[in-house]
Amino acid sequence: MRKENLILEAGADGGSVKLVQINNYFIYSTNETTLREFVPELTIEELKSKSDVFLSFNLAMERILLKYRIFGLYPLSVHPEFIAVIIPYYLETIAKIKDQERINQNWKRLLYENSNNE
Repeated sequence: MRKENLILEAGADGGSVKLVQINNYFIYSTNETTLREFVPELTIEELKSKSDVFLSFNLAMERILLKYRIFGLYPLSVHPEFIAVIIPYYLETIAKIKDQERINQNWKRLLYENSNNE
């Protein structure tokens, strides 16, 4: 039986990025279909993507952070069981960014209000 967990989802005006766990594997996907309003000739296939399959959360999270500025997007969802392992990535990311306006402050609120790490 396939067990799927949404680990995190973050978005902006143009679309969203999701990280999901399927059984013991991890994959992220993007959905930028709202851009069709501005560029109608774009196809659905061009506006949606899926990553390779990752064998660990850490590898998936490292890869997604290389490709997308997750913590600059608005957090839509974070699975409660993954908050503790997402917080170090958040802290490492914000420590590297000089322009703190690029960090969406809703992440801090979401991660720390729902954890015991504060």
